[in-house]
Amino acid sequence: AVFKFWEHRHVLPEHMRPFRELEPMLQTLASLDADSGNRFRYMRLPPGNDGVDDDKVSSKQLLEFAMTLDHAARVLIQYVLGAAAAEAGEKAEPWLRAAADAEVDAVLEFRVVEFASRGIGVLPDANEAARKALEDKAVKLEMFADLAKDVAAEFRSRSTSLKGDDGKGEPPSSPPVV
Repeated sequence: AVFKFWEHRHVLPEHMRPFRELEPMLQTLASLDADSGNRFRYMRLPPGNDGVDDDKVSSKQLLEFAMTLDHAARVLIQYVLGAAAAEAGEKAEPWLRAAADAEVDAVLEFRVVEFASRGIGVLPDANEAARKALEDKAVKLEMFADLAKDVAAEFRSRSTSLKGDDGKGEPPSSPPVV
């Protein structure tokens, strides 16, 4: 009877599911389509010299900067998911031990908790390669934050310029230069 119950654990009411703490993590991963690679991404490869004229160097730089921002956003998402997974994994461990002892199928849940056990990354002093990788991630995130502040300031400026007495204001200025 317990094994039949276990086989149908995913259709139980939400408050009775043994791995309910993992479900938000699983739903988030599914919504990001993390296992399918870059299926929903616009640029699959970094921009090259093809298709960008030599006299339009700024276009190439902007494309490269967009790729750097994209990478920084993925680093931030990975960090947040790792932190959420670590917390959810701690709560699910007793259920996983019981599932392992009973020799029932909980492969998906084990994989999520394995992801959680890796946590948010390697400690900076673990080794030189890990330190450099974390330093690179930090630099990219700082660039992302700086650009976000600049763009927010530009949007505020545009908003202010559009608040004329007659409601028309000046036309928006050009995008910020990176």
